[in-house]
Amino acid sequence: MKTILCIVGPTASGKSELALRLAEEFDAEILSCDSLLVYKDLQIGTAKPTDDEMRRVPHHGVNLVDANENYNAGDYVRYARGIIDDAVARKKKIIIVGGTGFYLKALLCGTWDAPPTQPDLRAQFEPQDSQLLYAQLLEKDPSYAAKIQANDRYRVIRALEIIEVTGMRLSDQLAQKKPQNPLPYPSRILGIRRSKPDLEKRIIARTNDMFSRGLVNETKTLVERFSTSPSALQCVGYFEVIQFLRGEMTLPECRERVVISTRQLAKKQMTFFKTFPQSIDWFELPSAEEAFLNAARIVLG
Repeated sequence: MKTILCIVGPTASGKSELALRLAEEFDAEILSCDSLLVYKDLQIGTAKPTDDEMRRVPHHGVNLVDANENYNAGDYVRYARGIIDDAVARKKKIIIVGGTGFYLKALLCGTWDAPPTQPDLRAQFEPQDSQLLYAQLLEKDPSYAAKIQANDRYRVIRALEIIEVTGMRLSDQLAQKKPQNPLPYPSRILGIRRSKPDLEKRIIARTNDMFSRGLVNETKTLVERFSTSPSALQCVGYFEVIQFLRGEMTLPECRERVVISTRQLAKKQMTFFKTFPQSIDWFELPSAEEAFLNAARIVLG
């Protein structure tokens, strides 16, 4: 079995474009490692691959569940392992690409046996405001809270649920428990990053593109479709547009808020990757793009 190539980096850094280029060059398939691309209904706000791109290269991990369904790292690992096992059996190269470091860590290093979901507890947390829930998590487990977004309702609620059931901080439990069933295939992780000014320009450009392509209308349609706002719509982009639709800010303010939130997300992603348990070889783009491609070609060749 050849080594599996993983491409990571912050949002808007250009991971997907490079992965697509390499996949076409080596007749490989792409396995997304993005916690938002799994949702069928979220298109514009997740920078999802276009229909043309998915025709050119087979993509996995995209459009798996409806926006009102819960999806976690365990679900992703079970799905991704099946995809990778199948690719290995077909002697097909596969590139794992995405910025959800928590999913990649679970896939490569294994998962731990968390307590089962408690419907009664979840029913108590669900009606509460996202910021209030995050404040509770900050108080009970600041270390874990620092690793996730305040508007990531699913992870915030799940963390509070586990803390309530076990009486222990989730960060302590994760540190003590040994992950089970790591990926049985060798892997190499290549990371791409950009200077702050460069990444900022790309974030602004992508935000403007999303709004011009109809992010507001897409969000409005999703809000009208679901009787309650799904956790998936609490992510960057949709969360801010929902605030705009409620009249809580103007459209220019909404755009600026999306840029700021995306910048904060990118920073959190890079912070997570700094403590990743496996080695990551970093390349700063655009200057080191050719060096990155050459390193990737060695893995795929």
